Amino acid sequence: SYGSQHYVALARSRGETITGAIVHDMIGYNGNREPVFEVHVGRLAGSLALAGAVVGTIEAYGLPLIARTAITDAMGRSDHESYWRADVPAVLLIEDTELGPTEDWNPFYHTTEDTADLDMAKIRAEATAAKVAPGVKSGPAGKPKSGRSSSGWPSSGWSPW
Repeated sequence: SYGSQHYVALARSRGETITGAIVHDMIGYNGNREPVFEVHVGRLAGSLALAGAVVGTIEAYGLPLIARTAITDAMGRSDHESYWRADVPAVLLIEDTELGPTEDWNPFYHTTEDTADLDMAKIRAEATAAKVAPGVKSGPAGKPKSGRSSSGWPSSGWSPW
């Protein structure tokens, strides 16, 4: 059972509303050195909006990423599926595994050699952090302005690491 199944069930039992989930899974591998990742969206309208926010952030901040989206052919098999089953908008951001010509699957998946490319993981995490992190403000053309440290993370001290 996924931890997300427990979380969704617990939130529902408490009468809490989950507005959406952006799930990162396997974002630290990049064997072919191409900046591709996948956004598995599914069919919920709210999921489409979440995917649009992620892709829009990539464009607005000029992040060196290529997002391939899957709507009707989106895969389950990760924590986002628990949200979909509860009709909660969710997207899965995952390394280049199934879509397009590259399919850069991690050959070390679930082994002791499964180590992260931290530079790629950081860039992929930034694709959502800029949208959801507290203290982020936007300036002209969506470029970050005040409220951010020299590292690019919000000056509130929030960091995914």
